[in-house]
Formats: sequence, structure tokens, C-alpha cells
Amino acid sequence: MHLMHSQKLAQKDIKDLYFSQQLQKLHVASLDGILYQVDPFHPSEPPIELVQLDAITALSGNEDSIILTSASGIILKMYTSGDVDQLKLKTQSRPRSIDLYNDDVVVGDWDGNLYFNDYVHKFAKFNYDNREVENGVNCVKLAHGRLFAGLSSGEVAIFDAQNVRGGPISCVQPHKHPVRALLIYAADAFFSAGNDGVCYFSYFAGGQFQSVVVSPRVFESEYIFTLDITEHAGRTLIAIGGTGFVVGVVDVSEVLVAFHAKHLVDAAPCLLHLAPVESDVWSVRFCGELLAVGQEDGTLSLLALGGQGIDSVQDELLDRLSSRTVDEGKFAGDSKNRLNARVLHDSYEFADLASIQEISPPNPMFLCSLGGQIALVLKFGGKYVQIGTVPVKTEGVLDAKNQKWDFCYEVSTEGGRMLKLFMNADEDSYTAGTRFLAENGVDGDAVDQIQQIREFIDRNAPKTSICDFILPDCAQLFKSGSKVSGKAGVQKAFEQGVPAVQQVTPLVAEKAFRHIAAAFSPLGMDGCAQAITYSTGQIPESEQQKAAFFCVLVYLVQTGALDRHRFDGFFVQTVCEAFLEATAQSLAVMSARLLSLLMGPEIRALINGKADRIVAQALQYLGKHDAECLVYSLMRQLGPQDISYGVLQTLMASESFE
Repeated sequence: MHLMHSQKLAQKDIKDLYFSQQLQKLHVASLDGILYQVDPFHPSEPPIELVQLDAITALSGNEDSIILTSASGIILKMYTSGDVDQLKLKTQSRPRSIDLYNDDVVVGDWDGNLYFNDYVHKFAKFNYDNREVENGVNCVKLAHGRLFAGLSSGEVAIFDAQNVRGGPISCVQPHKHPVRALLIYAADAFFSAGNDGVCYFSYFAGGQFQSVVVSPRVFESEYIFTLDITEHAGRTLIAIGGTGFVVGVVDVSEVLVAFHAKHLVDAAPCLLHLAPVESDVWSVRFCGELLAVGQEDGTLSLLALGGQGIDSVQDELLDRLSSRTVDEGKFAGDSKNRLNARVLHDSYEFADLASIQEISPPNPMFLCSLGGQIALVLKFGGKYVQIGTVPVKTEGVLDAKNQKWDFCYEVSTEGGRMLKLFMNADEDSYTAGTRFLAENGVDGDAVDQIQQIREFIDRNAPKTSICDFILPDCAQLFKSGSKVSGKAGVQKAFEQGVPAVQQVTPLVAEKAFRHIAAAFSPLGMDGCAQAITYSTGQIPESEQQKAAFFCVLVYLVQTGALDRHRFDGFFVQTVCEAFLEATAQSLAVMSARLLSLLMGPEIRALINGKADRIVAQALQYLGKHDAECLVYSLMRQLGPQDISYGVLQTLMASESFE
């Protein structure tokens, strides 16, 4: 299997793919709302834009038509004859998944509701709401007279398609984490994919049997998002895609052998090929002799399978993907394998961040040698960024007498020596810990394990809550200097430009993430970025945690790790509502900053007459700088003439704008 063609097709994630056998065309749905038609066998031909909607969240089809749903609930059924049916489905929440079988259409939404419809007759809504599902129905399939729904609880609910209102006839749990994809293999068997791998589930003689037949470790992947199945060269093949920038193809016959042997496939005997791609994979679809791959960065890749069947896995390819990974043991600095500058330079050296991107280590944060320096690298939203360097011990690097420190701790070492650990009040434990290692020789056996050092600092360092770090201090931090009075003053300030949003520092972002880390484990900080694509349901409930979540997103947007265009209108509206309903100042500040960064033309429809409330909330909870950023950003999108006189009067009466 080799890369035949790759092109940047969409600005946002390619959410789903569908290959029409009758048309011999590939349909590509993206979160920027465009449905493309591509000829996979003549990829040099320009793609055709068939539909422009809001974010397209799911795509499916059958022999004579394809069907899609958008974030706003618009459902389009497009026939191969050229006819188009459009219907508006009133869903409780944003549609997330769709499938079509004959004239039956099923839609699952973010809140766990199912809508089962007959396309020929009047749409009849049915809600499967007798259970609480945290993030809704991730995937749905109609086959063999059954409706299968993959839930975020890790369960698969199975209904009789002729009696959906009777509730599920069975509810099985092949996964401990959300079910991301389903493949119906037979009337009594299916494959499902999730964070814990690909499972095969089957019914035998009245009993149920299930097994994890492909581990995500085979693909160096944290999550598996998509599956597809085909017959090729006498084999039944399954393509698997997810995080980790790789696509895998497995032979079903060997998967079933592994299933009957009841063992976990770690060594990948069923793995036929592993191909690197540019970013995380949202959708895979077989197209004859090709495999189409839709990716998070909007890239569509076409991989050629080859006429003689797919080649076996090449050792050098696996070595390329895994041999130079800075594994968890080395990162943790265990007693046998402490961080060693020489080892990092010799074994984990990269010329630049692009080299790391190509290899894609699985750890979200690690130390390596980057351009001759020991660097701390973090994975943000599928991309690697350098967030600092660690100085290596040399004579005279640190002179404690000439350096002002807020704290000094004595750390006992394995050799019985006492070493001094210097730390400033605004530093986090990791920064102080890595500097301590560098000062005292990262390869010496006089240094405790990193985890022990971090725990020591966390126990002894002053505790400061996230709110203490992100609350604005209007007198000291936000000095704008722009003075306005009257309507003319507002107009003049507006013409001078919108003030820059107050920067969130890496230190504050890391502290904010630690405040919500449990909610995103094991995603790492880039999980915050990924979560906006999955569901607004992943936003924490409490105001403090929500403030911390928005704080991290502000940092990711400001550093360029997360493109503001990935946030759709639904999410922007959620942020706006969080700001309007905030009672904690920390939430008001961070939601206002995020809203200012995400402000675009779509805000006119989203606020829908809420300008007065936004300004009132800004003046009550925000400091001068944050209030100006938000209000002027709003004015820039609406136009000063569209801001009501009452809003301007409120501005004039405020001390923040005197």
C-alpha cells in the first residue's frame, strides 16, 4: 500500500466519506459545511462542491442515494438521478450520526437521542431517552432488520428496526470508553471501535462472546475513530483510522482466528499494512483498489492497495514509527533509565518539529534533543510545539548567589546527599524539577526519580488555585490607556482598532489544565482542543472547571496551536451563553477572552439581540481591558450603527470607558 494522491481539500476536518458504487465517485463531508464530489480514479480533476451548509456532521448512503445531516438538523437526501430532498429534523441536540437503509433513516444526536424516520411518509421522531448518555449516540447502523447504536457509555444498543419504540432488544458493552465506529459483519456479529481498540462481538447458541481483537497499541494510537470493510483479492479487509497519524489494514480472517483463540492482538499478526498520513484520521473508505482517508487538517489522501493484495508489514516502517519514541519509562526517569543528556542527544535527536511530526511519538509531552538543545515538546491538537528548553549542566550555568529565588528546598538523594532546589513562587513543579535535574547533572545517580521530586515540590510549594491566577487585576495588569467619552469617543476608539486580547501565559495554561486534567485523561492538553470537535458536552459543568477549560483554549488559540475556524457556530454560541450566565469572575473573564478571539461574522445571528446583556455582563465582571476587547470586537462585527443607543449610554456611564 502506497500513497497515490494527497490534497488539502477543506479548511476544517473531513468528518465523513461515502463512495457511490453506481456513480464511482467519492463524497467528502467536512466541518466547514461543504460536500465535495471527488473522482478517486482521476484525482487530478478538480473536486466539485455539491452542497454548502453549516457543519456537516455525518454522511451515509445506499445504492441510489446519499444522505447527510448538518449541525442545525438539515437533512439532505441526494439521488444519483440528480434529485434532492431537503428536510429539517427537530432534534433535541446537534445531530452526530446518520445511516440510511432502503427508505429508513436513523439519526443520533449529542444528547443520546435517536430519531428513526420513514423517508416516504411523514417524519416521525422517536427518542431513545430511557438512559443517560454523557455524549450521545456516536454512530448508528441499519442492517439485517436491526438498528445498532454506538453510545458514549461504551455500549451498543440493538433495536428491532420494525419496532424501535419498543426499546432495545439487547444492550451490550464491548468497550469501557465511547464507541466511535461500528461495522455490521453479519446478522449476529459486528465490529466496534473505541479508545480501547477494535472489538468483535457475536452471538453463539444463545450466548454472547466478545473480544478485543486489535489493540490501539498496534497503531501507536490513542483513539480509533473510523472503520470500513471490503472484499479485496480474496480477502475481507478492515481499514482502521484514528489518532497517531497512521492508517491500518487488517485481514478479517486472521482477526477471527485471534477472536476464537481469545487473546489480545498486540504483535499484529492480522495487520497487513500500516501507512503514515499527515494528521489524525476521521474517516476511511474503500474505493475499489484505493483506500480514501479523510483527515483532521482537511487533507484527503488516496492510498493504492495494489493488484496482488496488500504487502506484509515492513519491519523498517514499524521501526520508523516506533523505534525513536521517547517512551513513558524514560520520560518518568525510573531508577534504571534516568533522563540522560547524552542519551537524549544520541538516541532521541530531531532536526526540527517536522521530523517529530513525521514519527509522531505517542506521548503528549516528552523531552528530546531538538536542534542540539534538550527541548520540552508538547502535542497540541495533532501538532507538536516546543514550549521550552532544559539547560544541561555545565560550569557556571547557575550561580545561586546572584539569582533571586522565592524558595529554597533541600532534597535528599539516593546517595544520602542533600541538594538545594530553588524555586520561584510562580513556577510549576515540572519547570522547577527539570531545572533541578539539569543543575545537578541529569545522568548522575545523586538524583531522585522525577516523579518523587515533583511530588516533593507539590507537597511543599504554596498552593494557589486556578482562580487566583486568572482573575484580572484591573489596577496592575490591564492598562489600556484609551480614553473615550460620549458616542464620538466610542466611534473614535472603534476606528483605532480592537485592543489585543490579554495573553494567557504558558504557566497559567498549564495550571488551568491541571485543574481539569482528570476530565480529559488520558487525552493530555491537546484533548482540550480535540474536545471541541467531539461535543460541547465535554465542557466541564462547574464554573471553575469551565473557566479553566476556556483558559486552556484561549492559550491554544493565541499560540496558534488551535485554529479559531475549527470552532463552529454551535460552540461559539455555547461560549456566549457561558459568559452571559457566569456568576464567577474567572469564568466571565475567560469566556469573554475566548469569545473575543472567536468573534466572526456569524456572531450577528448567534447573539440575536443579546448585545445589551453582553455589555452589561462585561461591565459587571470584566476589567477595563477585557471589557474593551469584547465590546469593540462585537462592534466590529455588528457595525457601530447596529449597537443600540441604550448600549452606548451604558458604555458612557461606565467608569471602565471614561
